[in-house]
Amino acid sequence: SRGWVEDSSNIGVKLNWKEATKNYFLGFNSTYDLDGLHIGFTNLSIESENQVLAIMLSNTYKDKWLSNEGLLINIDFSSGSVSTGAGTSLGRSDLLVYSSTGSIPFELKFAAAENGSFSMTVLSPLGSDTFTISASEFVGLANFTDTSSCYVSFSPWATKSTISVDITAIHTEEKAEEPIIPDEPAQPDGDGSSLEEMSLFELIGEFFRVLFASIGKFFASLFKS
Repeated sequence: SRGWVEDSSNIGVKLNWKEATKNYFLGFNSTYDLDGLHIGFTNLSIESENQVLAIMLSNTYKDKWLSNEGLLINIDFSSGSVSTGAGTSLGRSDLLVYSSTGSIPFELKFAAAENGSFSMTVLSPLGSDTFTISASEFVGLANFTDTSSCYVSFSPWATKSTISVDITAIHTEEKAEEPIIPDEPAQPDGDGSSLEEMSLFELIGEFFRVLFASIGKFFASLFKS
């Protein structure tokens, strides 16, 4: 009775919590690659004093979070601050302050970096901000060892929280394919005038053309003299 899902009046589903506390998770029974994960939100509504919403990432489909099992990302919409379940502050953004942005749609996009960290970018019609989740945050997570196959779920992360939000999209975006570069650069098309592009018969013909032209110029010079 403190957490339920219903059809959204827009696209997607509406997640609802009424006077809920921590670990009232509502999620999706599908796995996603965290590298490229895209989540769309709209119609965020918060009626309680507590305004923290948690996102849980895990390799197992669970309705509870325990320390060092999955990755927990807490968004405090009262201040716009973002932190992890381990207590690491990731920063803050005005785009996540509920009193300023209200129900304006926003998106979260995740991307992997070469050093093992992940970026989490929040985008809205008002702009964008990016947070960095360091590689150390993924160390020692018993139920989150493979970021290419993670479940995603949501819960308030305080007591007596009344929150609802529409999830308009959740999927992993396809990565753009890298252009194929040939081993050797292609040679430009020629007009047949260079020596490299001439056949043997063409070379012989060109030799005699130059020879006869030179002889003709020689006799012409004698006639003039």
